[in-house]
Amino acid sequence: MIWRRKKGKPSEPPFLLQGIDLIQRPQVTGRFRCHSPKQTALTVGSQRLRICMALFIVVFLAISARLVSLGGHLTKQEIYQPALAGSDLPLPPVVRGEIKDRNGVLLASTLNGWRMFADPKRINNAHETAAKLAGYFPDLNADDIYNKITEDRRYVILRKDITPRDYKGVNNLGLPGIEFEKTTKRIYPQGTLAAHLLGYTNRQTVGISGIEMGMDDYLATGKDLTLSIDSRIQFIVEESLRDAIDTYTAKAGAALVMDVKTGEFLAMASYPTFDPSKPTESPEANQRNRITQDAYELGSTMKIMNAALVLDGGYATFNDLFDARKPLRVGRFTIHDYHGQNSWLTLPDIILHSSNIGSVQMVLLAGIDAQKKFFKKFGLLDRQHLEIPGLVQPIIPNPWREANMMTIAFGHGISLSPLHLAAAASALVNGGYKVAPTLLKQDFVDLQTHEALISPQTSLQIRQLLRYVVTGGKATRAAVDGYVVGGKTGTAEKIENGVYNKSKLVSSFLGVFPMQNPQYVVYAMLDEPNGTKETYGYATGGWVAAPIVKNIISKMGPMEGIAPVKEEDPSIHALLDIPDRYTGRRFSANER
Repeated sequence: MIWRRKKGKPSEPPFLLQGIDLIQRPQVTGRFRCHSPKQTALTVGSQRLRICMALFIVVFLAISARLVSLGGHLTKQEIYQPALAGSDLPLPPVVRGEIKDRNGVLLASTLNGWRMFADPKRINNAHETAAKLAGYFPDLNADDIYNKITEDRRYVILRKDITPRDYKGVNNLGLPGIEFEKTTKRIYPQGTLAAHLLGYTNRQTVGISGIEMGMDDYLATGKDLTLSIDSRIQFIVEESLRDAIDTYTAKAGAALVMDVKTGEFLAMASYPTFDPSKPTESPEANQRNRITQDAYELGSTMKIMNAALVLDGGYATFNDLFDARKPLRVGRFTIHDYHGQNSWLTLPDIILHSSNIGSVQMVLLAGIDAQKKFFKKFGLLDRQHLEIPGLVQPIIPNPWREANMMTIAFGHGISLSPLHLAAAASALVNGGYKVAPTLLKQDFVDLQTHEALISPQTSLQIRQLLRYVVTGGKATRAAVDGYVVGGKTGTAEKIENGVYNKSKLVSSFLGVFPMQNPQYVVYAMLDEPNGTKETYGYATGGWVAAPIVKNIISKMGPMEGIAPVKEEDPSIHALLDIPDRYTGRRFSANER
């Protein structure tokens, strides 16, 4: 026993020790403490415990402070996922927001699930394990499973998607080395519907294309996204496009419906298509959005832009005549008409007969600078803005010479996307106001606050021209009883090795309805269509693309609550009929 003296008055030992005779205990002065080895160990242990607790508190506070600082950067999924990996606890609510159409129809969501994998090093009996798994999953082969679980690896995926029922069922088999990890999977309940505009995500549910990529930051915060798309109209557009591609054995195609006052897309379709839930199972070319990612010569649909140029600029009127009696020589090239009228034509007749010669004559009145400035104002020379990535840059001439001005007059020499055309056409018919194309549902849009690109009078004249083409021109196959359709055909030859190939066409039709109060632009395009017996072998826009627009309008009109009207109504004719014309100024190439 060790006795240690402490200063102070004499006192008794603070405790009695077994085996010590208290009568014979030593008499000492001062204060003493008795410490046995056991007591010393307890004292040291107590001190160490206090130190450890203090260190633990310091570390805990430091970690807490760090988590608070990261709170604005980490999502709930990122915080909880490591802690829950491999556990039987459910994951927290999915963070990535859902995507819905304008009516609340679910287009994209995220599900929690499991992935089944094997750790071959922990498997006791590979043959038994393979047999039991194959017995539980009829679509799995025992030999294939055996080959996988006998590999010299620690991680072998056996099945990517496991349902809660299968998760429980396989666990009940009690197979050592067969394990699960929690996963999240983005699903698209409507299948291939609107695949190109939706896009898809990777396994970590990060947007890779389409709206999934364009609005990735927004969706990742857990907010739901409401699109402008109407699933019912989207289905109609896709079905109409697919049927036309089959009928005319076209290489590909695209179609859209846009609100001319809000810029909202009610439908946007490309074909061929793909399944966003299984993007790797389709060729990469199928994932191309031909509305936004392709630029090509739009052909005669561009004549309506040039007509607006000369009308709004005061260069010509409906009454003026243009010399289209013979082809135009431009250097070593000759501009001619597909179905030449060989006569003087008024501006409306140039559009009605889609005269290349007449369209060139019109643009010559305005000049290069005016044409370029007009196209720039309508956004035709720059990349458009939309909530998805990969928007194409227009291909424009540089320098912009007179020859370019003349070919652009009838849609050659400049390559644009259907997105460009739809936005420009909306402004042409909505009273002249610029619109911003969007895939997001808009609550309210006041056109009066938008930039005016042309006058209301010019906008009315464009509507009259578009109506004229359907009632008496090359687009009669787009007419829909009761819906007062207007539009313009477009047929462009594809360029191969620097030369136009007359047998490979891009055929399109730009439609608008109802013309007495325009609400929608409907556009359809077929890539390399072939004529049929019904079309007398023709594969031009009026023959193969106009019927697509007709089919879309006839089905979506009632769906949108647009009441049919009597097209012979005098008020409609008074508004949309081309006024009586007389011979005014005459313009010819020689006079210039």
